[in-house]
Amino acid sequence: MRSRTIPCISLLAPLALAACSEEPGNDQAGRAAPTPYAIAGAGGESLAPGQKQSSLALLPLAAADREAQPLAGELGCDFSVEREVLLVAMGNVADTAGRAEALAKIDAGPVRLVARDTGGFDGLPDGGAFSGEGISAVVSCVSDARPRGGESPPCSAELIVRRGDGAEHRVAGQWTCGP
Repeated sequence: MRSRTIPCISLLAPLALAACSEEPGNDQAGRAAPTPYAIAGAGGESLAPGQKQSSLALLPLAAADREAQPLAGELGCDFSVEREVLLVAMGNVADTAGRAEALAKIDAGPVRLVARDTGGFDGLPDGGAFSGEGISAVVSCVSDARPRGGESPPCSAELIVRRGDGAEHRVAGQWTCGP
């Protein structure tokens, strides 16, 4: 009996060590890795054999992303989910001819977007539509009820991201504007 027990234990030892190792999703510093907000093909329909799934990942913007891709404008807004900023937009006040700029981290890196409509910052407090590099993003406030106080209180909002190949995803979050 003993001769069977030792080989079994030696086979199970690596599994026990793997179970005690770091949890997936944490980086080496022990911080949680960014949560990707996956964007799959529209409707999540099943694919035919051999068909590639059209998907992309919407990731939280890091400070380094914003520093590498600075946006022009005096004031801005951001769309966030659980304190993770997924899109930021900036524009100038009273700029009737200017277009706000936006930044989102899609797939491997930051993507710059431009507002479809003119109006600078003044066109942002209720949401906005942006496009660039085969990507469109639309932020819409979904509720008129806003907390009282402040110059531009946040609203419950929805972010819809679409790619030219048909990938689309809707994310519920909060749209907040201000200095």
